[in-house]
Amino acid sequence: MLVIPEDKTFLQHIHENLFNDSFTVAVRSHWKNLHSGFDKFEFHDGLLYHDELLYILKGLSLFQVLQARHNTLVVGHFGCNKTMELMFRDYWWPQLWKFVNEFVDSCDVCAHAKNPCHCLHGLFQPLPVPTSPWSSISMDFIMDFSQSNSFDSIMVVVDHFMKTTHFIPYNKSITNRKTTKLFLDHVYHGFFEDIIFYHGP
Repeated sequence: MLVIPEDKTFLQHIHENLFNDSFTVAVRSHWKNLHSGFDKFEFHDGLLYHDELLYILKGLSLFQVLQARHNTLVVGHFGCNKTMELMFRDYWWPQLWKFVNEFVDSCDVCAHAKNPCHCLHGLFQPLPVPTSPWSSISMDFIMDFSQSNSFDSIMVVVDHFMKTTHFIPYNKSITNRKTTKLFLDHVYHGFFEDIIFYHGP
């Protein structure tokens, strides 16, 4: 059996909470059945192991081992793959990879210290200044209002030249064909040079 390099307090905490853990209860009920899928588990000194890897309970214990394999000065904030490798040397729990990815992705130190791997973002480009009314417009769809007169959403259309605005009530279940008809009935002022769409929530 592997010797886990953690202090006695940590192991005692796992031991005390193991009997109330639903996953451990399921393993204890079926682990002797070779066809149950639990045949790789075994109990030793009151702790549960999977292929000689210590099973870690969700909660404080899980957070502690993630910190020990990622945050300490010894390991130095490795990425997901290296942190995963360090975890699998001693520990196991269902969907370990998912927890490691989420933990590393949410690490504030990593977010500020690691260099980005993607190409540099381009500079923001200002929108061209329109030269006449209704030559450049923007459309936004604001949804999920409290229903009023059978409507629950508003289509907002703004003319960038005069800042004139149309507020058109509609239902969020509207079809593309009916959206086009609303636009033609309430907004159409000839051909536009550009239309900017904003996507609602």
